[in-house]
Amino acid sequence: MNKKYIVLMSSILLSTSALGTSILYPEQPKDAHLSPKEIEQQQDLTGGKNKDAELIHELSKETALVEGPSPHLTFHMGLSAEGQNFVGGSIENKGKVSVHGGYIVILPLDEKCNPLNPILHEFGKIGSGEILPFRAPVEQPLSAYRVIGFNAFDDMGFPIDSVDDTVQIITKRMPEERKACEAKRIQ
Repeated sequence: MNKKYIVLMSSILLSTSALGTSILYPEQPKDAHLSPKEIEQQQDLTGGKNKDAELIHELSKETALVEGPSPHLTFHMGLSAEGQNFVGGSIENKGKVSVHGGYIVILPLDEKCNPLNPILHEFGKIGSGEILPFRAPVEQPLSAYRVIGFNAFDDMGFPIDSVDDTVQIITKRMPEERKACEAKRIQ
């Protein structure tokens, strides 16, 4: 049996944890374990700066968990297989507190880039440091889609800052995608 699969890539998986020091420094500097205060004391003693240790501490600030809940949409893509269409991806809580719930809004597009009915896909609790995969069914044939909303709330129902890590990649592609849509509409 031949199966036909169509994959629509809207972004690539980004992971700040992949920026770990082992990638930048196969052999970690001997003073990578020092705190910023210890680095400062060492600089006072030696009269110099330790660039390696400073860079490691800067990277650890970027990858450290934040105090509150912090949901990040890290990846998404569309898939059509055996007559079923869906948009799937992952949401990561980069905070020290659980995300209570939230939603992602997907806007399917037809073959001429005309918007179809938006799809609201809800998600539940995401613990600290956890990654939640999601799969939002799409009723129409899936030619393309856009993520037009991503929000979450805490355990008291207050909205919390939600970050779409894919925005930069998608924004860079917009001019090319816009031209492709215009060309499709002319045909």
